[in-house]
Amino acid sequence: MPKGDRQKLKADPEDGTTPVANLLLEAVAMAKISGLQKGAIVYLWRRTYGWVGEDGKRRKEEKIPLLEWCRALDRGKSRVSPALSALENMNIIIRRQDDTWGGYYYKLNTNIASWNSNSINLAKLAEMVTVATFGTVTKNGTVTKNDNSSQNHNGTVTKNGTEQLPKTELPTLYKESLKKGLNKEGLKKSSPFGEDTAKVFYELDRIRGYRPSVKRKAEAASIIRMLKAGYKPEQIIEAWQKLKQDKFWQDKELFMMSVESQIGALVKGNGKTGQPTTREERAKILKDSVGKPLR
Repeated sequence: MPKGDRQKLKADPEDGTTPVANLLLEAVAMAKISGLQKGAIVYLWRRTYGWVGEDGKRRKEEKIPLLEWCRALDRGKSRVSPALSALENMNIIIRRQDDTWGGYYYKLNTNIASWNSNSINLAKLAEMVTVATFGTVTKNGTVTKNDNSSQNHNGTVTKNGTEQLPKTELPTLYKESLKKGLNKEGLKKSSPFGEDTAKVFYELDRIRGYRPSVKRKAEAASIIRMLKAGYKPEQIIEAWQKLKQDKFWQDKELFMMSVESQIGALVKGNGKTGQPTTREERAKILKDSVGKPLR
């Protein structure tokens, strides 16, 4: 017997709920998107996670016609269609076309790290997640450590067989360790590129939400080489975020060695002046400019 009354718009959780991961709720709340776009995400949750498929599992994808979107969001096509396209461009929702009957299937991209960095502050979100991992506040005001915190940071294997490397919690006094003049790799901030290297690691760990326990020295060497080439710490982080949006890297660990090999194509402008610093880059620009009319 329903406890709510749909005709009177009175709801009751026992009449049905839609399970959504806490991290998704936090990410959508923080996302820099319009109210209409957030409404579209909520409706997508209802049409996917709110239903159980024939296999007994919650749906992850659903075909939704544009007219249905318009009715659910109470907006016209001229507003709904651009809102959905923008969410797709930000990599927040994934849309694929039905080749047989036409129309689109929609699902939410649960890999928040691959969302467009302009749509959400990933560093801030990772910081919130890290704080939540360390402990929870009980009703009497005491702080207790989560029992599953160690499990969340152990190495896991995803459904597609991609091995996730072991992860360690971000230290509580990470900022304080930087203030003392040393970063986690033991690089002195007073040494050349030491402070900028520490800055890259600190921001990168905040975005990741954890600190990889392997290949740390190799990453430091890559960062220093990029800094020597003239790239700023902000550009290195930007390159990592852009590369992480690629589907190939979404389920894999992305280290700075891979970023170093592709940073030239990912970042516009090189170093403080924004000018090419290598002979090859200057030669390429000269070659591309040959035959073009002067402005």
